Amino acid sequence: MASVIPDLKISISREKPPVVKLSGQIGFHNRDRMSQAFDRCLQDGHQLIKADLGMVDYIDSSGLSALIRCAAKATEVGASIQLIEASEQVSRVLVLCGAAVYFHSKVEGIPVCGCSESTDIDQGFWHVSDFSIPACPETAAAARSRVEEVISSMPFSKNQAQDILIAVGEAIANAIRHGCLCNRNLRISIKCVAGPDRLSIDITDPGAGFLPEIIPDHKPDSLIEGGMGIYMMRQLMDEVSFRFDGSTTVRLVKLVAKPLVKPQNHLEVMGV
Repeated sequence: MASVIPDLKISISREKPPVVKLSGQIGFHNRDRMSQAFDRCLQDGHQLIKADLGMVDYIDSSGLSALIRCAAKATEVGASIQLIEASEQVSRVLVLCGAAVYFHSKVEGIPVCGCSESTDIDQGFWHVSDFSIPACPETAAAARSRVEEVISSMPFSKNQAQDILIAVGEAIANAIRHGCLCNRNLRISIKCVAGPDRLSIDITDPGAGFLPEIIPDHKPDSLIEGGMGIYMMRQLMDEVSFRFDGSTTVRLVKLVAKPLVKPQNHLEVMGV
């Protein structure tokens, strides 16, 4: 059975101020639909737009960049976007990238700092999952699900597992867009190796590669999308490395029982 692109559902309430409610997954394949919804509200002359992202279960760096551009565009015309609900994953990404400052809201009660939950593990335990997917957006969610199966076999906390999935999603999106140029006739290989002290994930595409040192450093006040995905991977994982040998491989490593990201601030959520 053919895979389908995870749906992004968008609704705009008729109340004033309007509420743009998003649910599903936001990525490079549907970010323009989200932007158009906010643009429509601005064109209708609304000075305040409420954004409900409570049902968004995944947003990648390109989706986040589009969301930031929407907020910046609103500010340019004297309007604002108020974040009234945000899922745990959205909140974590906003905090991680310093993007929360673009939104006139606070999100409370959502824990975004993962804590290590160390448990005993068999020192001889190894789990290898090796598979490939066509280079098209429809398969990205299925690939993350396969990786999630491996993660669930290891003693990671809920937030640590979420961090890994965000990083894997970024690597897969980069492989589809840049390594394969969205050519569904090409394939991306994914190999997960779960050991007693770490999870290692290799994402390989047939692209010629790039120079990691020329990727610009991400800055919270920058709307440039390039480099944000790699920045997120490096913040969320313990090790990120690249190998170029006629193809491109990014290796993501998460150590067991080691907390990774400890944000100094958090978002608070306002009710509608």
